[in-house]
Amino acid sequence: MDNQDPIRKHIQAYLLSTLSDDEHAQVEARIEQDEAWQKVLEEETEVLALLDSLEAEEAPTGLAERTMGRIDAEEPIEAITPSRSWHWVLTSVFTILIFGGLYYSDSFQHQIATYKVSHGSNMKNLGLVFKMYANESDGGTYPPLTPYEDLWMFDVESIYPAYCSSLTILVSPRLPNYVSLIKEMEQLEQSPNKDWRRITEIAAEGYVYIGWNFKNEEELAMLIQERQMLAKADDEIETVSGEKLHRLREGIERFLITDINNPAGSANAQATVPIFFESLNAIQSRKSNEGSNVLYMDGHIELHAPNSHLLTIPSTLERFHLED
Repeated sequence: MDNQDPIRKHIQAYLLSTLSDDEHAQVEARIEQDEAWQKVLEEETEVLALLDSLEAEEAPTGLAERTMGRIDAEEPIEAITPSRSWHWVLTSVFTILIFGGLYYSDSFQHQIATYKVSHGSNMKNLGLVFKMYANESDGGTYPPLTPYEDLWMFDVESIYPAYCSSLTILVSPRLPNYVSLIKEMEQLEQSPNKDWRRITEIAAEGYVYIGWNFKNEEELAMLIQERQMLAKADDEIETVSGEKLHRLREGIERFLITDINNPAGSANAQATVPIFFESLNAIQSRKSNEGSNVLYMDGHIELHAPNSHLLTIPSTLERFHLED
């Protein structure tokens, strides 16, 4: 038995509003104070969101008629004792519910399984997309920034469909409106005249891509100031202060290697270059304060604690939007 089962039962009752006022207040207090309760609340909220999104599926054709036919073939209602009459009513109701529920449950479990896969693999898949793009681009560069200057996301048109066959991996499962965004992205992808602006907006709701290398907050600030020219620059830009900033590309890690005689230096350096982040929106949507995932150049994903300096990047970019 899952040691969180007792917590889960309380959370489920809390979400379904079946608790008394006092019990409701007690559960809320536990959620505020206990990270385990916060995590279960997040999980159950996500499950309910998927459940609410399901379209009802009909039970097999003729199930109700066949069930009622079996009832009609028995004794007339007048000759049946009250207890047996009630037995047959329950039998018919539960038969319909069980068979109908099997169809509903299969669809629900499929969507839950899909959610769990996408939840852990979206950023990994995008890391592979970046690598494939770099392998075929001039100079091994990563995808350029989107031309939409108010968004920090890569140019989606540059990777679709050659390197990314499905736009749905651009939707973060961390977002509270994940299900509705997935449906919208599917519709956008099927459209012959794609709304690339809206597609990029959806991607930027959950993720942050800068596309340029920076080693500290000062260099990040410089990139923000030069946002208008970042999408057009090929390899490097020179700031007004004379600093040179480089676009992400294979080999950029050589600027971070301190021991050129160490053959593992390049791989180790790539493991220290962050290239893709969760957005501030995705971070703040979680009840539990567990931190945020960051994708690195070597393809690994690292969960950073809430106090990590890397998690200030999405908030820094958000402030830039507000001030712009």
